[in-house]
Amino acid sequence: MAPVGTFNHPFWGTVSILRRDGVYDWIRLPVTDTTVKTALRALCMSDEERAVVDCLGRNIIMRIVRADRINMLAEIVRRENCFRAVLVHSRGRSAGSICTNKCARHNNGSLPFLACYILEGYFNNVCSSCLYASHTIRCSHYVNTPLSSGEEDGGDDNNNNVENESSEEEEESNEEEEVPVNSQEGHFIVISSDEED
Repeated sequence: MAPVGTFNHPFWGTVSILRRDGVYDWIRLPVTDTTVKTALRALCMSDEERAVVDCLGRNIIMRIVRADRINMLAEIVRRENCFRAVLVHSRGRSAGSICTNKCARHNNGSLPFLACYILEGYFNNVCSSCLYASHTIRCSHYVNTPLSSGEEDGGDDNNNNVENESSEEEEESNEEEEVPVNSQEGHFIVISSDEED
């Protein structure tokens, strides 16, 4: 699907608009761009976040409010839960079932993702939509990981034993993600989430 437009963001660079839907824009967030990936890594506050940034990823499709798009995209790098949600959504896989927290497809329009994505072994397997909404323990995919010795409650380094799944020479994932044709009707088309602009 060819973009219907683009805009520039100070952090994300050139962002493609795939579809306009009322007050929303469906965009392709360029999380695999080398410059963006380097910037994301610099913002990581834990070894777990750095390990996730280093995993193979794909550009993601998300819904944003057109009138507030600059602030919404800035929020991803300012708020830990939004930052982690984008990491999980861009590097994880479909959870296979929608979270019983009724996030993603069944949300009230406040969340940017259409599907629940998880990244096994990271962030307690909480799906990207629940991470974005700060609903960690309400997520039906949540797995309570016991703390390692010496860690304080809430520590982020409890998954250091997960093997890094990528190298700089590997190509990014070609997984596909859905973009709604009309979110009111519930019909969907599938586009490649890593198409070139």
